[in-house]
Amino acid sequence: MNKPEAGAAVLPGLDSVSLAPMLPAASALPARPRVKPVDRSQLSWQMLDVERLIEQDHPARAIWEAVKKMAERSKTQNAPVDNQ
Repeated sequence: MNKPEAGAAVLPGLDSVSLAPMLPAASALPARPRVKPVDRSQLSWQMLDVERLIEQDHPARAIWEAVKKMAERSKTQNAPVDNQ
């Protein structure tokens, strides 16, 4: 389409610079794991109070409450109706 002429600056006053030498090759960077590996040498289970993990005014509590209400609503809407 609108390609600049050979030798013409893309933006006036700025030299065009190739980014290829600045960026490392994809194969040069080692892939990092996206998850934490499971510790299979775990010796015991711990009881954990999830209510104490976050503060009372944490935004996650609003999400918990919304999901709880949706689950309750879905149970009542799908409950069988007794027509006796």
